[in-house]
Amino acid sequence: MPNVGSVFSKLTSSKLARGFVLATYLASPLSNVKETEAALPPKEATKSVIRLADSSAQKVRVNGVETKQDKSIDWHNLISTFFIFDELDNKEIDNIKTDILLRGAADPSVPFNVLQTAICTTAKWAKSTNQNLDDLNLKHETLLAELDTLTEQEPTRAGKETERDNIVTSIGELLIRKQKMLDLISSYYGKVVVDFEANGKQERKSVALNELDEFLKSHEGAKTYDPLFPMQVNNVVAQLSNNNDQLEGIVSSFKSGSHDAQEVLIFLSGNSQVEFPKDVREYASNATLRNNGLVASNNSGGSSEIIDSSERNEISPYDLDFKSKIFYANNILLLALNNDPHAAEISQEWFKRRPPGKADEADFIALRALAICARNNKDAFNELGFVARTFPDVFDAYLFANNILQYNLKRAAGQEILDTFNANPANAKNAKNLLLDLARSSTGTSRTSAIVALSTMSDMTGNIDLLRGIISDSKSSEENKVAAMMGLARLRDKDSIEPLLKIAITESNDPGLRIKALETVLIIDTKDPIPASYREKVAKKYPLGLDLTFFDYYFKDGKVRKEFVDVALRDSRLEESVVTTLMKDLRYRFTYSNGYLAAMAKDKEHGQRFCSEFLDPLVLALNHSVSQGNFDFRLGIPAISALTNANYEKASPVILRCAVNPESCIKNTPKDQIFTGAQRHSANQTFLRAFAVESLGKVIPLDASGSDAAEKLFVLAGGGDPLFKDLALRGLLSLASRYQDQNAFNDIKNTYLNHALELLNKHREPRSIYTTRSMEWYAENKREFDLCNLIFKLGGGNNLARIALEDRNSPLTRSIINAFVVNNFTPERFNELKLNEPDAESFKTTYAFHSNKEYSLPKLNQIANGKGVTVAMIDGGIVMDMPGVTVPEHLITSFKLESKVPSLHSDVVAGIIKFAAGDCEVISGSWDHPTVLDPRMPEYLQGPEFQFLKWLIEGNLTGKHKVDVLAQSWGHKSYRFTEPDEREKIETYYALLEAAISAGIISFSSAGNDTGGYYGLTSFSPTGNLNVMGFRFNNGDNFSQIPGHFTVGAYDPLLGLPLPFSGTTDPLRPQQGNIVYVDGIFPARFYDGPRQMPATSFATPLAAALAARRIEIDRKKGLSDPSSAEINQAIFDSSDEIPGKIGRALDSRKFLSGDTSENRQLAP
Repeated sequence: MPNVGSVFSKLTSSKLARGFVLATYLASPLSNVKETEAALPPKEATKSVIRLADSSAQKVRVNGVETKQDKSIDWHNLISTFFIFDELDNKEIDNIKTDILLRGAADPSVPFNVLQTAICTTAKWAKSTNQNLDDLNLKHETLLAELDTLTEQEPTRAGKETERDNIVTSIGELLIRKQKMLDLISSYYGKVVVDFEANGKQERKSVALNELDEFLKSHEGAKTYDPLFPMQVNNVVAQLSNNNDQLEGIVSSFKSGSHDAQEVLIFLSGNSQVEFPKDVREYASNATLRNNGLVASNNSGGSSEIIDSSERNEISPYDLDFKSKIFYANNILLLALNNDPHAAEISQEWFKRRPPGKADEADFIALRALAICARNNKDAFNELGFVARTFPDVFDAYLFANNILQYNLKRAAGQEILDTFNANPANAKNAKNLLLDLARSSTGTSRTSAIVALSTMSDMTGNIDLLRGIISDSKSSEENKVAAMMGLARLRDKDSIEPLLKIAITESNDPGLRIKALETVLIIDTKDPIPASYREKVAKKYPLGLDLTFFDYYFKDGKVRKEFVDVALRDSRLEESVVTTLMKDLRYRFTYSNGYLAAMAKDKEHGQRFCSEFLDPLVLALNHSVSQGNFDFRLGIPAISALTNANYEKASPVILRCAVNPESCIKNTPKDQIFTGAQRHSANQTFLRAFAVESLGKVIPLDASGSDAAEKLFVLAGGGDPLFKDLALRGLLSLASRYQDQNAFNDIKNTYLNHALELLNKHREPRSIYTTRSMEWYAENKREFDLCNLIFKLGGGNNLARIALEDRNSPLTRSIINAFVVNNFTPERFNELKLNEPDAESFKTTYAFHSNKEYSLPKLNQIANGKGVTVAMIDGGIVMDMPGVTVPEHLITSFKLESKVPSLHSDVVAGIIKFAAGDCEVISGSWDHPTVLDPRMPEYLQGPEFQFLKWLIEGNLTGKHKVDVLAQSWGHKSYRFTEPDEREKIETYYALLEAAISAGIISFSSAGNDTGGYYGLTSFSPTGNLNVMGFRFNNGDNFSQIPGHFTVGAYDPLLGLPLPFSGTTDPLRPQQGNIVYVDGIFPARFYDGPRQMPATSFATPLAAALAARRIEIDRKKGLSDPSSAEINQAIFDSSDEIPGKIGRALDSRKFLSGDTSENRQLAP
């Protein structure tokens, strides 16, 4: 494939300039490409990735002389290759690293992140190599034993001797390679890389740590980098060591008090090739014992016998200066890592002698040591429990372990505790018993922390009675009740609803507690987004793992959060957009009801009591506050939510008043209760009205008494205000959904149906839907579908069918059929439409044409359906419960499940892949999945998207799995390049993506949308909305698309036009001649109800599914898998250029039936 090179031209518009502005991308279009690449089995895939790295290595240094060209792309290629091969063995990587390590100490042209990645990934390679050496040594010993049993004449002896010699050679080579790397990296030991300017020239020097402060004082403007770098070097030195002789200098420095030497020895416990130095253990043990007064102070010999407690000195590590205290705490850690018999008691003694006060770094080191001892030692585990009772920071650290955004010693201690608790079933059981005991018997922060832990752990078995008791106990503190509420929310405990409502309606309770009680009721009444099967997997793997999703809802800065919503209206944003964003957030959190409240209100036996005891007081309180003009947003909004989820019709009048006259409801309300800023009063009024309008449909009486309220919604739905037009439609959809469950009220329902048909007819009036403002198109498309959905729910299926028969190929007919689809209408129900026979047959054909998307796809299963093909997807969450979709084991974690794991966007993406290529296998990954930070690796390589893409590539290189296609319906927007750290991560990820393509993965990503569903916005960003996924950037403003990567735009095949938000209006959009456009409009069920979803996000999985089907077709022909260049060729041959040359519209029939097998090889 020819290089799709391009250049940015500067934009001078001050409106767009924000310090960094991306300009027009002058990409060449998809072209008729004849060159091909061979299919890539593991060995070839490895060679291809190495070729990419080797080419970049040559470019950054040609013939020993610095090149003058911009080399950002090549440096990032090296980072991605080091990352990919961090646990894979390849001698060519050694050669590239050697050059980097030789130059990096003194050459400022070598970017620090390249040097850092080379060093950190060498540590992982060394650890993997040590495991290989263990395996080779075991094989060698086995062969020697076998040879001892064979005579010289045995026919198999010669072969085994050759095998033995080969193993010896392999061991020798690995040891030599480790030694060479150790020699190179040792030059960085105990030093910091500093860049500075001298005599007008950039210089670099590796400065000893003890000389750093003085050096920085004498070199103004000198720059240092990651403060974790010395620790990372220490880790590499430890993993590369081959024998104790190499450690003599380290041991000597350790005995002299060197922190770096001590850190090397701490990391040495992970090196299986080196026996831990005995004298180090004895020295650390004796020095630490003496310091804790556990041995006589004059006992300086080798003895480490612990003296009787009555004879111990009252020496405490807290009598030492901070540096010495850290050193001794690390000695305890050193002992714990090496299973010293005294480590547990020493660490416990540390906490016995610890004076009151805030914990410091040394405390957390000692705590980590105790947790390590407790992992496989029951006595030590009991000692950890003892410390937990007297040292509240134990559980602070434990909870802090799930803070995935940072690394420090507190988090390291917490992670160690978490790992210990989850190490085996016995530990998990003992830990839970400890927490239960603390929650029952302890006081203060220890008890609150224990309750939080019990409320957030994966395995909630046996916790519920305790948590219920806490919220019902009048003596429980506010903090403890709120902590218990978290657990009841996670359990969706229906039986807690009444005691929680009792807290909420008791006016003497603290307002913050009442707010949290109502919030908990709403969460309980909301469907759990996580399938029970997935929760079971997590609980089995991490029984005491922590899910702190709701923590931020309940606590803020260690105290009970008093707000229900916490937003600020910035003057630079339009009021409507901020209000809509808040509405969307509340909808996401609380609207997807599981019906508990409604069922309790309608229960024949207890419903009347429930309503009078709990719902009527909420209505009374709302009426009082509204009549006084003192509506309390903090309590009023969740109260309205609870009443509407219960479909409590008595609340209709007060909610209608808020919708019709919100200003009078809040005239005496503090003006900054929700929004702050210049427009705050107006925003509060707009928000209350918006919330009431959307909520009203859930409580309008279904009989004729509700007609006035319903009429007001219809008036708004037909009005001119786009915000309230759509919110009124949402309210009417809620009302119509309630009629679907009723056989009565036909007269009033028919009246509403006629109103809805009038709105649809008005909507159908001649108009130009493809306007220059993409937001207008998005809104019109959404309203059209919502009206069709409303009519269907009101029993107007016959009316819709007759409209559809007028024009089978119109976008309106598509909206009609999609409304049928999202309401679970099936062909078996056609008789319900009461059409005559000819119309029924015609509608059946129309229904199939749209529901199967026959205008976008050949009839399913007739050509190929992706069998034997694997499509990976990276999206905003993992897909947990869909047939044919798998989640890699390493992604099953216990971190923040509710907010980070499930994603209905991801479900839609996976659903489209399975819809269009139902027999393919899908692997689900996420760019937003929590990961545990490892300080031994650069932070910029630890994002979940990096880890998952690396895992995909490794599988293709090693043969562990074979990924054929990658779909990414997300991306980085151009404005993020204004932040250097963000830009660094983005550029590194795109280098990794190019390596994935080199490894034989066909890659698709979405072009991005110019706008979203927030009214008043014309772009997500003031500096443009270009999705730069798949582009490679140089240090300047030049960039080019990765050869073999496909950018996907959204297309309307019925009108033959790209969707107007799909890269056609944003001034920073590229001239997207390289974009392939496919159908981007799909029906889907989201958290807030069914939608017709137009987006490049949903065009991308369709393109990936088509590629999967094409791969199966080629395999059936006996051909090798198509390369990216061949897929490009197939797209070109089966697509038409879009007027304006913005891209090519793919004809899927041609794509799947065409043959571009010229110069193709048969599969081996």
